[in-house]
Amino acid sequence: MDIERLDFSAPGGRIRGLHAAHEASAAIDDPGPRPSLIQFVLRLQGGWIPGSNETWTAGTTGGYSLLLPEPDNPHAALLRLLVVHPEHRRAGTGRALLNHAIGRALHHNRRVITAECPASGPGADFIKAMGFTMASADERRVLDLTAVPWQDFHRMRQDAVKHADDYEFQRFVGPVHDTLLADMTTLLNGMNDAPLGDLDLRHEHLDTVRVRELEDVNERFGLITYTTIARHKDTGEPAGYSRIFLDATSPEPWARQGDTVVLRKHRGHRLGLLLKLAQAQWFHSSEPYVEKIITWNEVSNKHMIAINERLGFTVLDRWNHVQLRLR
Repeated sequence: MDIERLDFSAPGGRIRGLHAAHEASAAIDDPGPRPSLIQFVLRLQGGWIPGSNETWTAGTTGGYSLLLPEPDNPHAALLRLLVVHPEHRRAGTGRALLNHAIGRALHHNRRVITAECPASGPGADFIKAMGFTMASADERRVLDLTAVPWQDFHRMRQDAVKHADDYEFQRFVGPVHDTLLADMTTLLNGMNDAPLGDLDLRHEHLDTVRVRELEDVNERFGLITYTTIARHKDTGEPAGYSRIFLDATSPEPWARQGDTVVLRKHRGHRLGLLLKLAQAQWFHSSEPYVEKIITWNEVSNKHMIAINERLGFTVLDRWNHVQLRLR
């Protein structure tokens, strides 16, 4: 089997073939929203994670993408994609591609390779047979905006705001303005409290330059960003934030819930619930054609799961984060 590296400067039809294999597989394995061709290419090129990347294809039957993150996880290789067209499964292609990816990770002196896969089904069985072990798990939940009892949201918000008299909220659409860049850097680093389970990875520590780069990536992906910030009235300190991303390039009526963070010293005032309530109401009034919001929660993050379930998010499926130690 010939496995060739994809040249993004002259991809020809191979990138479309890999995208077609991904779409055909996702139609079977992934009930959630899927990226456009442009977004698919950008994800293969690294997306939001800094580092180098390699994408390799086996003709039109499938391929994989390997991300080599820097500077926070120079020991790891992230298998961002491993796909075989359903018509070519069970012929050894997946095993050949994965073994090739492991060889490339070793070539770059990486000691662990990580991946995501559905918690059940052929992909889960395959990755287990290849020696990977589960390190953490996420559940995807969906909020059906066409069935939300908005009056209940209003009452919940009125009740929760009584516990947050010392805080005010501001919101904006689009990239972070320079005047808010330092505050957003503080808030984004608050995600470093998020659980990683047993994954042999470290959170990325951000500075203002890196945050501006992330905002630029969002724009290249065609994402419209809705952001709400909670701020302490007396000190002006940023206390928390929540974001929803709308894909302006996709006809699918989906939006993606981004991070929701409350910094440790400001917890206990129901700010997480207030941020999610305010975001959902504002977003729905601004984008009434969108029918669903999808979000990810690490299964041990009981507090955020409780908030999401209170808002009406229901479980769509579960995905495992798996890893294979190479040395």
